[in-house]
This record gives sequence, C-alpha cells and structure tokens, in this order.
Amino acid sequence: MTGSISGEDTRSVDAYGLLNHPLRHRVLLELPNHDNPVRLPVLADSIRSSEIGGNATPHDDTADSEAMRIELHHNHLPKLAAAGWVEYDSETRTIRYESRIETIQSALRTAADGLDQVRAAYDERTAGLDSRQE
Repeated sequence: MTGSISGEDTRSVDAYGLLNHPLRHRVLLELPNHDNPVRLPVLADSIRSSEIGGNATPHDDTADSEAMRIELHHNHLPKLAAAGWVEYDSETRTIRYESRIETIQSALRTAADGLDQVRAAYDERTAGLDSRQE
C-alpha cells in the first residue's frame, strides 16, 4: 500500500461499522491529544500506553506494540481514511485529522444517538415484559 489514502464525506458512512472495533474508536479518541499530523508509531505507542495504564515506554518494540502498528497500518487507518475521517499517508505513516474533527464528532454523536434509541427501545420492551409478568 503506497501513497495517500483519503476518503469522501462521512455523512453516508456506517458510523457503527467504523466504531464497532475498539481500536478504531480508541484512535479517534486519541488523535486530538497529539499534534497534527501525528506519526503512526507515536499514536500506537500512546494507545498502547493508555491500554496498560501509562506504563509503556515510547517506541516500545514489544511484539504487541508492533502488532498494533501493523494492524493500524493495514486495517484500521485505511478504513478510517476511506470513510473520510482521517487522511493517512501510508508511505510516511502519518495521520492527518484536523480538518475532519467536526465530521468525526458528528459521527460520534450520531452513533451515540443511535445507541440511545436502541437503549430506549430495549427499556420499553423490557418494561412491557415486566408488566406481563405481574
């Protein structure tokens, strides 16, 4: 995979599909904590560090850290780029996100709204079941 990967507007993107993987969700939460653009190893180290309670050292070359970089590079960042949520340059391994923050926040709100609707429907259904049992 070479060159820049960037996507179209996310209004028609399946936000649930993108957010259903915890690593993609973590990327979107972590990006604003870094300068723009951010290099892949820096982002991966930051995510890894937060996952293990802040005890990872920068550029930790353990198998888990390398596996995360590979997974981000080949799977998650291209998907986020194809959706237009980030720009990912696979040659320089840099992620650009600044111009897309509003789009990302909108998608996160849409996903949260959808979850609220599911939760309300579930509560309504379980309340109906509870009333039948009485």
